[in-house]
Amino acid sequence: MKKIAQISSILLLTMMLPLGTVKADLLIPFKIKPLKKNSFVVQVTSIDYKSTCYLKDGNNHILYQENIETGQPYERSFNLIELPDGKYEMVIDDVFKTRITQINKIQGVVIANDEIIETTYKPQVIMKEERLTVSLLALKKESLNIELYDANDVLIFKDTLSGSQNLGKKFDLSQLTAGVYKISLITPKNAYLEYITLN
Repeated sequence: MKKIAQISSILLLTMMLPLGTVKADLLIPFKIKPLKKNSFVVQVTSIDYKSTCYLKDGNNHILYQENIETGQPYERSFNLIELPDGKYEMVIDDVFKTRITQINKIQGVVIANDEIIETTYKPQVIMKEERLTVSLLALKKESLNIELYDANDVLIFKDTLSGSQNLGKKFDLSQLTAGVYKISLITPKNAYLEYITLN
C-alpha cells in the first residue's frame, strides 16, 4: 500500500445542505466486508458528490488516498498485512460531510464494525453581494465559532452559534473595505478555513 504525505486542505464551500438531503443521506450504506484475516473491502453504494477515500492510522497519518467519482458505486479492497497491530480509520469525505468507521488490527486480524459510523457535517458558506451566510447542520447541537480576519490577520469580528441542530446566521459586510478576508470556522472536533473577496 502506497504511503502518501498527510494533506492539509482549505475548504471552499458554496452551498447549503437541506435537512431533507441529510436524512436521506444517513440511509446510504457504507459497508466494510472482511476478506481474509488481514484484509477487507469498502463499499459505498451511492456517491452524490465528489469524494475522497482515506485510510488513516492511529496518529491521523494518511496511509492511502483516492478520489471517488460521483454517480457510481465505490468498492476498494485493502490489505493491512504489512501494517502493525493498532487502530485505523476508514474515511469517506466530501464537501458536505465526513464519514468515519473504525478498523482494528489485533494479533494480525482485521476487525471492523460498520454498524458504528460517525458522520460529521461541515460548515457551509455562501457569499452573495456583500452578505455572508454561515450555516451548519449540528446533529448533536455542537457549537460553531466564527471569526473573520482581514488580509493582515487582524480580527474583524467573532461570533458563536449554538443551541440548535440547524445553525445559521447572516452577516452584513457592506461596511468593510475591498480585499480578501479569511473566515475561521471551528467546531468542537474540527477547524476549517474559508477565504472570501469583497470588491
